[in-house]
Amino acid sequence: MANHDPYAALRYANFRRLILAYSATTVAREAQIVVVGWQIFAITNDPLSLGLIGLAEAVPFIAVAL
Repeated sequence: MANHDPYAALRYANFRRLILAYSATTVAREAQIVVVGWQIFAITNDPLSLGLIGLAEAVPFIAVAL
């Protein structure tokens, strides 16, 4: 069995760009979720509103997964 280099794909510049863009997009999306929740809670000071915003953000992902 030949040795396999787990980092062989990183030798391709386009793949490195893809991984970087995907990582940046993921971080930005997670930051947006936190900021929206923070802002809603700051405006309403109501935990129920915060929960409803979280539900509204999660429902599309759940619907697509089904």
